[in-house]
Amino acid sequence: MALSSIIPAINAQTKDEAENYIRIASGFTNFLHLDVADGKFTTHTTWGNPKEFRALIEKNGWKDIGFEIHLMVENPEAHVVPWSGMGAKRIIVHAEAVGNRESIIDQSSRKIPTIMVAIGPESPISLLLPYVSTVEAFQILAVVPGKAGQAFDAQAFDKIRELREKAPRAIIEVDGGVNPKTARMCRFQGANLFVSASHIFHHTNPASAFKELEEAVTLRIR
Repeated sequence: MALSSIIPAINAQTKDEAENYIRIASGFTNFLHLDVADGKFTTHTTWGNPKEFRALIEKNGWKDIGFEIHLMVENPEAHVVPWSGMGAKRIIVHAEAVGNRESIIDQSSRKIPTIMVAIGPESPISLLLPYVSTVEAFQILAVVPGKAGQAFDAQAFDKIRELREKAPRAIIEVDGGVNPKTARMCRFQGANLFVSASHIFHHTNPASAFKELEEAVTLRIR
């Protein structure tokens, strides 16, 4: 199964709900995104315990599935090592919540896991610029951090374009309100990874919704 630019997001209230989402997605992808919201940096809380997560993966034999962990939490640098030890391939921290920028830059230099720095819809792109020379991956969050199912904030288009100009070789991921229309527009602005929760898992056929997103971000020359 080839690695896709579309990444289904697990935004779950309980371990059982997360397990169900992973089981569904394992039929059509080998890379997933786990939202971890602490109810402090966010108003919404999601399930996300590193040890329970590792046990869940081992119990179901999902060792071939890669994960990125989206830390929508206060003091995210304190959570990087625990999640790294649980096998996360990529860890996303919010620039707004980072207390020790040097710690994040140091962790990023180690390459495994990849550290991605994010900003929410109310934050300016300037918060990401101190990381551009050392961090290789960024996320533009197009909804308020935490809850799935929110509408896409169009300010994200300008942020993606500006960040692509500042970091031409970076990975730029967009998350929140991603559907075929918004994903394709983000692709044109310079994004190359697309995270989707509701469009995939609230669809009557999640595999079909996933494929629809893949097709939307495939740019064809006419």
